[in-house]
Amino acid sequence: MKNVMSLSLLIFLMSFSGQSQTDPAEVEDQIHEKTGKMVEKLNSGDHEGFASYFSEDTNLKITGAEPFSGREAVAKAHQPMTENAMQLELNSEEFFHHGEYATEMGSYQIFTSDGEEADYGNFMTLWKNVGGDWQIFRDVISSSSEE
Repeated sequence: MKNVMSLSLLIFLMSFSGQSQTDPAEVEDQIHEKTGKMVEKLNSGDHEGFASYFSEDTNLKITGAEPFSGREAVAKAHQPMTENAMQLELNSEEFFHHGEYATEMGSYQIFTSDGEEADYGNFMTLWKNVGGDWQIFRDVISSSSEE
């Protein structure tokens, strides 16, 4: 009986070893690094590379537009920005880690190729851990521009 209880305890403890025990600060650093690389892709004209940071089952909502579902739709939504050499700046202001998900909130600015501000606003991004790779699962963009 003692061996059965010891074995049960061992199995119980091992069942938790596969769960994410990642330090929230480490997750935040990983996501900030990914965000920086993602913005570099878009600003260099690679809208498909930018979209590669989104999960296959992603959903993007932008003020004044119907939702974009899937990585391909996200790429197409950002293609006009790359064709017009627009530049994106993101400022991450809040970060929350909750298991296999993380939420990032902040503000953004978009500039024309001439350096004029074309849009600004806020975002809320839900990241999902997909097999050890943090990907954007849901993204909500709220424009503050009056145009």
